[in-house]
Amino acid sequence: MSVRNVAKADAVLKNFWKDNARFADLFNAVLFDGEQKLHPVITLCIYYGEKEWDGAVSLKEMLELPDYMEHLVPDYKMNLIQLKDSEGLHFKNKDVQTIFELSRLIYQKKYGKITSIYKSKEITSELGIVIGAITESQQLINYAAEMEIGGGQFNMCRALEELVESGIEKGKIAGRIAGIEEGRLKTLTEQIEKKLAKNKTPDVIADELETEIPVVEEIIENIKKNASH
Repeated sequence: MSVRNVAKADAVLKNFWKDNARFADLFNAVLFDGEQKLHPVITLCIYYGEKEWDGAVSLKEMLELPDYMEHLVPDYKMNLIQLKDSEGLHFKNKDVQTIFELSRLIYQKKYGKITSIYKSKEITSELGIVIGAITESQQLINYAAEMEIGGGQFNMCRALEELVESGIEKGKIAGRIAGIEEGRLKTLTEQIEKKLAKNKTPDVIADELETEIPVVEEIIENIKKNASH
């Protein structure tokens, strides 16, 4: 492009800048293909925690503004959806509806309602893993992952029954561990750690230490939790 053509182009742009109406027409024609309206972009914040949302729900709540400046700053409200209080929402996507409904009912501990709604329904293991992640239930995640190997679907009611039974059994085991004298428990934990370092399995460790396998497994789980912190 010659210097003359560049200069001419610059002159055209300067003319458009001087005339706001002409510049607006050019801008609209180039960027919006001649349409006068924009399509809205809606942002949703989905909160899936068990506790109530206690954060800000608007832009102004996140800013430190003196009173004299508040009217000069445009506000932006957050479209907040709290999973725990989402009874009034109904989603066209069945998987999304299932995730919201089951997670909410688990938070609310309405297991009877889960049984009445999902008694004869099966859900995919993928949904089970998502629901387990939302409700922070590692047991549910593990259960769903196991079911994936067996076909990819499972009955949520049966899963919760087994998890409750497992929880009761774990409570009994925890009670037995709590009943072990502190010094004895510390020694037992150290012995188990040493045997784990030698890649020994829980059943072998239990046999060598003459301890119940569930107790050994619970102590191993505690060791792993402490190691991750």
